[in-house]
Amino acid sequence: MSHDYPAADDICLAFDAEPIRSAYLQGRLILFAGAGVSAGLGLPTFPQLVAEMARQLDIDPTQFQSYGEFRQLAEYYKIKKGNDALMDWMAREWHHPAIDVSRSPIHRLIAGSRFAHIYTTNYDRWLEAAHDAYPTPYIKIASADDLARAEDGVRQIVKLHGDLDNGAPIPTARTPSRGTCWRSGASGCCQWKTINRTPAPRSITSCAS
Repeated sequence: MSHDYPAADDICLAFDAEPIRSAYLQGRLILFAGAGVSAGLGLPTFPQLVAEMARQLDIDPTQFQSYGEFRQLAEYYKIKKGNDALMDWMAREWHHPAIDVSRSPIHRLIAGSRFAHIYTTNYDRWLEAAHDAYPTPYIKIASADDLARAEDGVRQIVKLHGDLDNGAPIPTARTPSRGTCWRSGASGCCQWKTINRTPAPRSITSCAS
């Protein structure tokens, strides 16, 4: 099946774009997809997720949000309620049968792109569904065990927090982000590596604030 790849000339950057454009055309770039990609499908946002936590805790949402930042709120919720009720809500609300990923231009473009791999913090399954809707081979990497299935030349959708299929917990103030952290140090940086012998980039480094 042929794909309509985003034109390289459409990539507008505030610096010399030629190395980026060249790497993209050669399939050597990694895409990081955050919550904004899923928001286009009408999925609940993080403020709505926090509001649902507050509802389940019988706390006014505005008051609950004033207690701290998201990870602290998630930790408080987990201590009080555990994960199951919230995970059930997420699975239900984020995968509503009325959602049609084939109507999402951004998902169509991502599935048909030349990105070597996709890294995402999203728990939902819509990136995978887009690759199924626009047949594009991929392997989902949501845990260390999944790395054994990696294949040369096959795109990896690396879910840094895990996903709903494997019961990934919401990251809290005491719970480090899930994924494959092969090296960490005093700097608080974590290097995420893929087992892949292609010319594509093989690691991405994230640092705790």
